[in-house]
Amino acid sequence: MVCLKLPGGSSLAALTVTLMVLSSRLAFA
Repeated sequence: MVCLKLPGGSSLAALTVTLMVLSSRLAFA
């Protein structure tokens, strides 16, 4: 992903993945 090449992009990617996991858990809950 392009965002990973930007400064702080790794942190943003981590937050995005976390939000996706939480949203998926809420959807299946």
